Parts: sequence; C-alpha cells; structure tokens
Amino acid sequence: MTTSDSESFTRLVNAAGGGDASARNRLFDLIFDKLRAAASRQMRRDLSNLTEPTDLVGEVYIKLFNREPLRWESRRHFWNAVAKAMRELRVDAARKRNAQKRGRGKQRVPLDEHLLLFEKDPIEMLALNEALDTYEQIRPRGTEVVMLKYFAGLTGDEIAELLEVSPRTVDSDWQFAQAWLHRELSPDGTSDQNREVNHGG
Repeated sequence: MTTSDSESFTRLVNAAGGGDASARNRLFDLIFDKLRAAASRQMRRDLSNLTEPTDLVGEVYIKLFNREPLRWESRRHFWNAVAKAMRELRVDAARKRNAQKRGRGKQRVPLDEHLLLFEKDPIEMLALNEALDTYEQIRPRGTEVVMLKYFAGLTGDEIAELLEVSPRTVDSDWQFAQAWLHRELSPDGTSDQNREVNHGG
C-alpha cells in the first residue's frame, strides 16, 4: 500500500468511524476480499462448520460496526478491531459446537502453509484462544502479529507498515509465536521435533 493509498484508507476509516454509512460500505468493500480469503483459509478443514466464508465476513461487518464507540484512532486500530471481531466469531462458533461434542479427545491439527489451523475440532480453536490470551501477556506485539495475520489476513509487509517495524521483525515475531503456540498446544507440552515451520508474508 502506497503512502497516498494509506492516507486515503485512513480518511475512509475516520469517516466510517464517524458514522458515515457510505464510508462504511466503501471501507468494507475494500477489505471484503482479504477477509473472505482469511475466512476460507481458516475454515477449509472445518468440515463440521456449515457457515460459508462470505456469511462469516458478513457477521464481521455487523459485529464491527455495531460496536460503540466506532471511532478508530488509526488504521492499525481499525485492523485490530477487524481481527478481534473475526476471532470472537470463530471462538463463539467453536463454543457452540463444543457444547455438542463433550467428551471427545483433543486432536492437534498441524500447521498448514503459514497458517495456524486449529479448526478440525472446536476444542482446538478454544485452546488456541486461551493460548493467545496467555501469549499476549508475554509478547503483546507478537500476539498482534498473529491476530493481524491469521484473523485479518494481512501480509507480513502490511503488518510491518501498520506496526512501523521492518518485515524481518514481523517475520521473527511470527516464527516465535508459532513455536510458542506449538509448544503450548501440543499434548505433552513440548514442540514437535524436526518440524519445518513455514511462514508467509
């Protein structure tokens, strides 16, 4: 995203946050494809989930623009709100499904490409949610990277621009987060040996 694009997007975010319905629709049109792609990647192994990615993105819109206050301090603030809305919807869905699957054992789903896919069983999504809460106390920026990359679908370069750090720093935060989450979520509490962790961006 160029500087002029960033400034235009920021103005649109400010207008949408100020209550401009037209700006809200234009803003969501701009982020729709990115969010739908992120939702599709998250849900593609979740065979028990009947929600379509497009429907999930629509729910993000409702959740995002029904909150008060709507004013976002920056593009970074806005994208974090998007990621939070997506995360909450995924966790809420997992809780509902988990209520119907009491007693099932926890099965860990491995990394696929550069995404953390814990969607095959709702227990995995709930475990990931709890792990992220813990990780945020240890590495706030690293958690923000995970949120923006996984739940909002931003690239490493886009995250680097928002956080005002280098792409290399984002890549390092992402790799460390993956290793930590693998260790935290593995049944024996240790990270897998000889696993190659791929990353995108």
